[in-house]
Amino acid sequence: MKRLFIKAAFLLIICLLAPGCKGSAQPEPGKDNGLPPASDWPCFQHDSQRTGLSALEGPQNGKLLWTYKTDLPLTSSPVITSNGCIIIGGEDNRIHFISPDGKALWTMKTGNRVTGSALVMPGDSLLIGGLDEFLYALNRQGMLDWKFKADRGIESSPVFDGKNGIFVGSHDNYIYKLDSAGKEVWKYKTMGFIISAPAIDNDGTVYFGSEDTSLYAIDNTGVLKWKYETGNEITASPMIDKNGNIHIGSTDHNHYCIDNSGKLKWKYETGHAIGSSAALMPDNSVTTASEDNYVYNISPDGKLNWKFKTEGEINSSPAVDKNGTIYIGSGDYNIYCISKEGKLLWKYKTGKKIKSSPAIASGKRIYIASDDGLLYCFTDK
Repeated sequence: MKRLFIKAAFLLIICLLAPGCKGSAQPEPGKDNGLPPASDWPCFQHDSQRTGLSALEGPQNGKLLWTYKTDLPLTSSPVITSNGCIIIGGEDNRIHFISPDGKALWTMKTGNRVTGSALVMPGDSLLIGGLDEFLYALNRQGMLDWKFKADRGIESSPVFDGKNGIFVGSHDNYIYKLDSAGKEVWKYKTMGFIISAPAIDNDGTVYFGSEDTSLYAIDNTGVLKWKYETGNEITASPMIDKNGNIHIGSTDHNHYCIDNSGKLKWKYETGHAIGSSAALMPDNSVTTASEDNYVYNISPDGKLNWKFKTEGEINSSPAVDKNGTIYIGSGDYNIYCISKEGKLLWKYKTGKKIKSSPAIASGKRIYIASDDGLLYCFTDK
């Protein structure tokens, strides 16, 4: 009997440790996602699940600390390296690497506009795509390690699976899996541009949207698990909540919540197209935005908690700090700071529309760019 008990206990431990026995629950946002733990905001929407939820506190007063000037609009969203530097692409065809005090450390010229966001890899190597059809891998000094060529421009922001897989979409309608040396492992074709930034769940499934109107779920070998068709093009990126549900907006005006088997749990209709990505709140509610000028907070069962009106269309994606404070840009030129109850805390007017999404950094900082060509740093100090 004792021998049988020991054997059963051993088998139970093996099952608990095996990847296939993890279940559908997701890692805590920003944790266990294959990204450098020392980096405050290493990729678009913070982590591999694209939650937009930080473990840091953002500025509550919103004092402008510095700006960094480029020559053309900045529609890309900033990310942060482990030493606090910022990387962002520009419509000036350059990749900009900026110190925490707002000084240019280096820029790299590409062959076309850079509108997608970078990915900070383990070891602080940097991946970023451009409309010149290349995905670039750079070291922190701006030297090229490798580049991968797609058949059309890359606006999608790459994601890393924590092992040896890099995933990125392209205007050539393909989602690519590359190894860490930039070699193609496989590609999967959709029927539309892929601007959406892929997200990865705890089991290695890759989710992304396509302008062919569908949300796709692809396994790590490149095989389609399922796809869910919405009523119009998808340019937003998926977000995976703590229960493994996938949230995505569509230009058909709806925010969708879909379970990891591809079944619709609920949808919420806004007044216009949704081009921005949703963010996860600490209470597992969802904050999203629409081109109808509103920011929405929706409960886990799909009911509206509140909505907040700006004076312009919203294509910026929200960033959420550890207290549930929300930061987002608007087409009315303003960066907004909104409480978890939906009340305005502060706003700051830039020189043009904001399509860029904020990044939250240590020291109660946020970074966000504007079409006026400036990268802004706000803090409480």
